[in-house]
Amino acid sequence: MLEDKKLKEAKNRVKQYLDEGIVKTKGKPEHTDFFLRNADDSIDSAKALFELSTDPEKQKFLGFTGFNGLLWVVNASYYSMFYTARALLENEGIKIKTDLSIHAVTFDTLVYYFYLTGRLQKELLDDFSKNSSFVAVFASFSIKRDVLSSSPNI
Repeated sequence: MLEDKKLKEAKNRVKQYLDEGIVKTKGKPEHTDFFLRNADDSIDSAKALFELSTDPEKQKFLGFTGFNGLLWVVNASYYSMFYTARALLENEGIKIKTDLSIHAVTFDTLVYYFYLTGRLQKELLDDFSKNSSFVAVFASFSIKRDVLSSSPNI
């Protein structure tokens, strides 16, 4: 759940992004379909990975006995939400170009232009926020695990 303090911080960051040219408005919506296709592909990937992860018969048939892709179900689901957010922004002519975390800038910009204006339901924003945090925690864990397992001194 997003607190008022976090919403105010997001609003202030977007104002800074606008000043710095990271977020630009009044652009021509050029890539909405691209982001929507990526959103659809991501949710289809999540569905396929879920089916394969939970159906032993499919695992056996495809030669992936014991396959567990549930982490990637979450990841692909998050990316479907992320690309949907990008499509919403793009459709409004809102462009993001940054070397910062594109995900954080997208979230803040979505808050600024859609949530704070009443165009996006609180529950949808909360879901996006929760999944973003969930994916970040798992990605961090996965990176740490990979680094630890590849280090000969540990």
